[in-house]
Amino acid sequence: MPTRDYEVLPGSHGARIAIRARGSDILRHPRLNRGTAFTHEERARLGLVGLLPSRVTPLEAQLTRAYGRFRNATTPLAKFSYLQGLRERNTVLFYRLLSDHLDEIMPIVYTPTIGEAIKEFSLWYQQMKGIFLSIDRPDLIEDSLRDYGPDPENIDVLIVTDSEGILGIGDQGVGGIQIAIG
Repeated sequence: MPTRDYEVLPGSHGARIAIRARGSDILRHPRLNRGTAFTHEERARLGLVGLLPSRVTPLEAQLTRAYGRFRNATTPLAKFSYLQGLRERNTVLFYRLLSDHLDEIMPIVYTPTIGEAIKEFSLWYQQMKGIFLSIDRPDLIEDSLRDYGPDPENIDVLIVTDSEGILGIGDQGVGGIQIAIG
């Protein structure tokens, strides 16, 4: 069964994505959104005409701009917040930035900065990733998993935690989800 907005299909050169979403739904979906990297032909086919600036900006140029914004953030937590926002808008750009600058960015998205980010979770919360299952409502677990979206065929890893002992910083409640999704 395919996901709601897209389907991952086998291709002769690896997996390809069949996009069902159109228009602004694509721009709101971080796995589908490529921002101004969409060509004019893709914009016409996907209903993106008029929803983006007219100039097509290749991934490399977006990467240069994103890295500059990352470097301009003045504190590790500000860098973390920028990266979280980027990941929530455009996962392709986020993971490319991460892979190109792994040594510099890993201490921001993982230890030591992730500990501070977890403690300050309520101050920078933007959009949640992951699923919150309540021990008080086990009857809603199946509904929660279904409502999250991806079908079982499109899930590679599940991480379950009670957030009790994260990175040796103790119980961090819902903020600890950053370790699981990070």
